[in-house]
Amino acid sequence: LQTGAAATFSSARSEYHAGEIVRVLSVSSGTVTLETPTFGAYASGGTSVAYKVTPTQTEMSDFKATFKSGLTGIRIKHGYRSRVTNVQLAGSDVSQLTFDKSFESSASNVLIDDRTASVGQNYGITIANSQRIDVAHSTLTATRHGLAIGGDSENGAIVNREITVSDSLIGSHTAGTLGADMHGNVEFIKYQGCRMPNGVYIAGDHTEIVDCDIRATSGASSYAIYASELLGPNHLIQGNRFTAVAAMTGGSSALVNIGKNNDAFAYATRAGTFTIAENRLDMGAYDGDGIYAKMADS
Repeated sequence: LQTGAAATFSSARSEYHAGEIVRVLSVSSGTVTLETPTFGAYASGGTSVAYKVTPTQTEMSDFKATFKSGLTGIRIKHGYRSRVTNVQLAGSDVSQLTFDKSFESSASNVLIDDRTASVGQNYGITIANSQRIDVAHSTLTATRHGLAIGGDSENGAIVNREITVSDSLIGSHTAGTLGADMHGNVEFIKYQGCRMPNGVYIAGDHTEIVDCDIRATSGASSYAIYASELLGPNHLIQGNRFTAVAAMTGGSSALVNIGKNNDAFAYATRAGTFTIAENRLDMGAYDGDGIYAKMADS
């Protein structure tokens, strides 16, 4: 399901359409019954579109691959219960592995240590307009983002939902670049038990960063968590260890940076509770802000 009108999930970007993947339980006399309730509301006869997708079920395991530049290494499009396990990937300056409009799929024991020249993408794993994706027990480092969650504006470009990343290392080889990235077309995203030597973005709504070891980016702008394109305040940052690697005195520096140098809630339309609890902040010998949280401009 997808709304045809632009920016119906978030006004941060025109390609952020409302939408989701659903499974049909039954069809009777023109009535379609879904297996589960939908996250969003889709008006009959409006701009909402229902696409019937022929899924791809793919299993890949136990190999090492070096890809050519200019191309995505492995793209699983419309994947359903697809799995990638025990692989080593490198060489692409676009993305080594992409889940594109996929559902209930996973990657585990994936090793990516890519150092291709920067072209503005340079991702390890990309999760694009997908739902119920699990990434576990992996090491993902790339020239830009070891893991990126976002998408495009194609037909069926839904909101990324129910993404879980656990027991993984996610980093970047570029100073000042956050290793784990997400755009504003996300909700119900969880990082648990991960090591992030270059920090993590949060965006959208209903994200969780729990029990992670997170180091800040290096450089004049330094942060371990950076927020932008927030749709709502329903986020949980709990039980993490944050480590500073530079002074947090600059105008855009804070270990946890929620709106210090940007209007993180500029596109927010929801209410809720932002929870930051039981974290350890290791500033070392550096001065500056440990946590900076600005909930609104007023």
